[in-house]
This record gives sequence, structure tokens and C-alpha cells, in this order.
Amino acid sequence: MLPFAFATSILAAVAIVYVGLLRAQVQQNRHQLVAAVGVTQLLTLAQMLAVLRRFGIAWGEPFASLLAFLDIFSFDFEMLSFSCVTTMGPVVSFAVRVLMIPGILLSTAVVSLVHAALLAGPCRYTSKLSLGIHFRHLLKTAGALFMVLFIILFSMFLAPFQCRLHPNGRYTVQTYGSVHCDDEQHYQMFVLGILSCSPGSLPLLYLTFCTWLVVMELPRRLARSDTGFLQDCSFLIIRFRTGAEISSVAFLIRNVLVVLSPLPVAVSSKLLMMSLVLLSNLVLVAYFQPWS
Repeated sequence: MLPFAFATSILAAVAIVYVGLLRAQVQQNRHQLVAAVGVTQLLTLAQMLAVLRRFGIAWGEPFASLLAFLDIFSFDFEMLSFSCVTTMGPVVSFAVRVLMIPGILLSTAVVSLVHAALLAGPCRYTSKLSLGIHFRHLLKTAGALFMVLFIILFSMFLAPFQCRLHPNGRYTVQTYGSVHCDDEQHYQMFVLGILSCSPGSLPLLYLTFCTWLVVMELPRRLARSDTGFLQDCSFLIIRFRTGAEISSVAFLIRNVLVVLSPLPVAVSSKLLMMSLVLLSNLVLVAYFQPWS
């Protein structure tokens, strides 16, 4: 029952984003835009704080409780009490989390198909132009979801690479404390992590695609006054002023560095890397002022 409710909640969230983007495209309401940008920034901050929990630091209260609560953004199935419904080992749990990205894509496709079917009506006729519009909006919705959840989706794949040293001299996976870093379960998770984080994987593929979109394709479309293209990639550039669209790629790179910050073994190195990333982000944003 709980897994079904979790899947339903994901589908509902995707539907809300889909409809919200559709209404924003039609109405062009600035107040809704400001609210959407604010929610996006809040979710990004929450994901960054969730990454801090991977540092293995004994934070004081109430900050420790806040980080534990924000761990829900990492799709921690133990926190969601899935073990009360079904037995799920560490490898299976990690594999299910890895499948979250295909699950989000599938949910987006389902919502788009339902929307297309409702618009088609009893005649069940849909023109090629209408199908093209639905497909473009599907890609826009998927792009917006990945933009918002990029940090936590990418950090899930790095779990097997984050080990913690115990007083007995053995290492365990930080997120999965029952898995030792030299046993078969860890090797299985390690292979899944490598496959997930390979250059052809979805997070890095998404980063590459967004870079190509902003650096190569956007100037050409602007020269041709292609307003349809601007609407399609609005999830990337709508927050930024004209001429500062490259900032969307810069923020994605910042998010990648935030995700990589828990990888060093020493806690001081983790804090140093995170501090440098956030300080550089602050200085660059203050200097270039990319916001629209």
C-alpha cells in the first residue's frame, strides 16, 4: 500500500508541474512566475542541506532534526518506512532509487498521454501538429523536473562511493550502514553507481544537453526570433536576464560540485569543498547579477 501511495504521489507531483507549466505558457502571469522561481530556490536549498547530512558530522539540534527531515528529498525508503510493508535489501533499495529517473520520465509520459487523450475527445483524432506540441511540452516538463531535482537525483547515484571509517578499521557505505565497502553487496552497488554516473547516464547527459541548448542552439534561435523555442526552454532561461542565459549552465555545474563535495574522506576536505563552491557562487552572482 505504501509503495503504491509513493508512486501515486510522484505521479500527482508530475501532473501538477505539467499543468502548471501549461498554464504559465498560456497566461504568462508574472506573479505565478515569481512564486515558481521561489519554490524552485527553496527546493534547491533543501537539497543542498540534504547533501550536508552526507558529511557524517554530528550536527547539533535543531539542525540535525532539520537535516533528517530533509532527507526525504533523497527518496530514503527507510525513512519512508517501506520496510514495514516489504523487505528491501540495500542493493535493491539502491537499485530502486536509481530507477527514480526512468520513473519520473515514465510518469511525465503518462500525464502527457492522458492530457492528449482528453483533448482529442471522442473522435480520438490528433493532428501531427498537436502531437508535436504535446511532445515538446513533455520534454519541457521533464526538463523542469530534472532542473529542480538535479542535486538529489545525481547524489543518489554517488552513494556507493561514500564510505565511512569505523573505529575497528573497516569501512561501510555511509548511506547503507550494513554494507561493508569490500563485500559483494558493495561491488554490486558500485557497478550500478558507475553505470548511473557514466558519461552516457541521464544526469550528465542532461547537463550536456542543457549546455548545448544554451551555448549552441539558443543564439541561433534568437537570431531567427523563434519564440516557440524560447518557450520550450523557458525552464532553463526564464529566471535570468537577457544575455545571462549561460548562468543556467553555471548553476548546474555548481550543483554537480555540491553533489561531489561529500566524496572526500576527510570531513575538513568536504567542508572546504562545499565552502569554496558556495562562496564562489555568491561572489559570481553578486558580480554578474544574472537574475531577471
